[in-house]
Amino acid sequence: MNRDSWIILGWTYVLGLVTTGLFYFDYLEVSNINKTIFIFCLCLISTLLYLTSARLKYFKFKKSLYLLMIGVFIFAPIYFQLRTPKPQANDISYQFADSVNQGLVLVQGTVINEPRITANGNMKFWFKTNQFAKIKSSKITDSAKQVSGKLYVTLPLLEGKNIYPKQSLEIQGFIYKPKSPQNPGQFNFKKYLQSYGCFAGFKGLKIIPNSSNRNPKWGWWQIRKRIIRAQVRGLGSPIGQLVSSIVLGRRAVDLPQDIRDLFITTGLAHILAASGFHVSLLLGMVLRLTSSLQPKIKLWIGLSCLLLYSFLTGFSPSVIRAVLMGSGVLIALCIGGKVKPLGSLFLSLIIILLVNPLWIWNLGLQLSFLATLGLIVSVPALEEKLDWMPPLLATTISVPIAASIWTLPLIIFTFNTIASYSILVNIVSMPLVTFVSLGGMVSSFISLISPSVGSFCASLLYYPCLYLIKVTQFFSNLPGSNISIGRVSFLVIIIIYGSICLIWLNSRWRKRRNILLFLIITVIIVPVIYSNYNLFQITVLAANKAPIIVIQDQGQTILINSGKNSNTVKYKIIPFLTSQGINKIDYGIALGKKHNSSDSWSYLQEKITVQDLINENNKRVLLKNKVIKTDLTEIREIPSSQSEMEVGEQGKILVLKTNKYNWLIADNLNKNNLVSIENYIEDNNLDTGSLVVVWSGNQSELKWLNELKPDVEIALSSRFQDQNSTIARPNLDMTYIIEEEGAVTWNPKVGFNTHFQSREYEAN
Repeated sequence: MNRDSWIILGWTYVLGLVTTGLFYFDYLEVSNINKTIFIFCLCLISTLLYLTSARLKYFKFKKSLYLLMIGVFIFAPIYFQLRTPKPQANDISYQFADSVNQGLVLVQGTVINEPRITANGNMKFWFKTNQFAKIKSSKITDSAKQVSGKLYVTLPLLEGKNIYPKQSLEIQGFIYKPKSPQNPGQFNFKKYLQSYGCFAGFKGLKIIPNSSNRNPKWGWWQIRKRIIRAQVRGLGSPIGQLVSSIVLGRRAVDLPQDIRDLFITTGLAHILAASGFHVSLLLGMVLRLTSSLQPKIKLWIGLSCLLLYSFLTGFSPSVIRAVLMGSGVLIALCIGGKVKPLGSLFLSLIIILLVNPLWIWNLGLQLSFLATLGLIVSVPALEEKLDWMPPLLATTISVPIAASIWTLPLIIFTFNTIASYSILVNIVSMPLVTFVSLGGMVSSFISLISPSVGSFCASLLYYPCLYLIKVTQFFSNLPGSNISIGRVSFLVIIIIYGSICLIWLNSRWRKRRNILLFLIITVIIVPVIYSNYNLFQITVLAANKAPIIVIQDQGQTILINSGKNSNTVKYKIIPFLTSQGINKIDYGIALGKKHNSSDSWSYLQEKITVQDLINENNKRVLLKNKVIKTDLTEIREIPSSQSEMEVGEQGKILVLKTNKYNWLIADNLNKNNLVSIENYIEDNNLDTGSLVVVWSGNQSELKWLNELKPDVEIALSSRFQDQNSTIARPNLDMTYIIEEEGAVTWNPKVGFNTHFQSREYEAN
């Protein structure tokens, strides 16, 4: 076969791997039905591709090549599934039932990686297990079992600060099963663990003293620590960690959360991840320093530097891709040949995906590939348009624009947000980032020889880093710096990338690029605007048994409760708002102190605009107007007397009236307030429509609920099933339990729906 045939087969292999995105298998609960559907779809797609391509004049291949293409296309997803991590028969994850009943357990094994600090101030690391035992009354109740598998372990900061890779440990704590996300937009922690071959988490309490392995074994982590310590000593915190993160990647450094979030929200997250940009800077510096040496010596020095950098950064897929391309450049220079950038990029991608097909869905590799492709095919055209500028300035402007054109659609699809000033902040900060990156690499190399000299060299980067942070903060504080646009369908992303490829490959469409640009903007913006201003939806979020409700009423948003701490806002409320394209909250209602705090509302207001916040301090606003009213919604608070609006000592009750249902959002229900609620419902004619009650699920409130006789019940937990679950509710049409079924959503068109029902790609 000739070169073109190999290229065609390579792209067929990649396309076959991409089809795995149409199916998500829960590896612990995969069903035979999903397997059958998967194989059937592969055959169907293969047949359609064959029939389509055979009729196009641009794809006149030999039948033997067609057969090979179909074979490769079917082989790719099967190979993907074969390489997908699955728990072995004695995996630690199968100890769930026993560990839940027995409580504390003791696991023994080996630390895989260097621990890192979580957002909650704990230490996290991967742990390879070999033994497991149950503990009761501080004693091991039975003999240790031989187990296998990986655990995601968290430990208190003081317990985990002296842990190092390859260390043997015995840890006491609790095994837990990672859950699928209960709310739309929430991070899929379960899928994240499975992608690393881990099927269980472990909340460690303490480390049992062990006399073995007192002296740390040598490892690359010690070299990284030496570099980081030298740079922090020279620059202080957090600038020292920032430089180390720019050089080694943020996964190798405990970068403060606020600094990391600052760079992510402004579109500069790529400089905190070891990537092709850093490899290209390193390679350029090596070639410049070795320009007077013989080609073979230059080759070995260059390959050694690339390999050293790969070990220091942990062999991430994006670094491997860049190192493979850089190695190709070095070999070509040594033998006097020429490198074809597109061919080199494609070959490196195929090699990586042959070694590990699971990396097809690695976001770092996807962004690295697209950014490099953009630099190869778009920078020359942009520089030609900017030929009236000085060459250095033209390159400084064209590089961020080209990379953003190719990566922005994927970022929008993944994170549902747009960093509005991303291109501008990248252009402005590029000289600073380049200088800091090169300076950080130099200081890192010197730190390996002399940490004190390395610290001095790092100290010279203080003001460039400070200016870089100031520039980032300036753009972050501008209005509309980060805009949520909601979910973008996969079809829209296909249209966008198809349009970009037409501009790249077809000269006719290149002349019509303005039309295609308008099409791209239209398919992104129009659905968002239409949805926001025509959607009426009420969502009860799954949020630690707190009644947190989001009402989307044709462009207006109401949030009821924010949770007791900022974690509820960060991990549950904001992801949902982002997935829905919500950029402001018109009314925020704090329904008592039980499910709200000043910290949670303050954190929320830092991330999104809350126009009117109604809480204990200013509830007279609600008293004065009697009602909060939007287009299709009325919200009232039920008073227990003429002078008070409070019902119970800690809770409150809201009535949310829509055209079809009257919602009773209740907290701290008891017999004393039943009469006032029934009177209020009767006096305000709320009994004419169907009644929906959102309540805690406590056993003590169950009789109260039966007397009220709602048509729909949404319980935050299932605690009422633990006792007296036989209490009849004959008039109840629908029951939803948030704790078990995830967030519950209602809109007039489709009625009630739970989050787990809508996630049809998971096996039942």
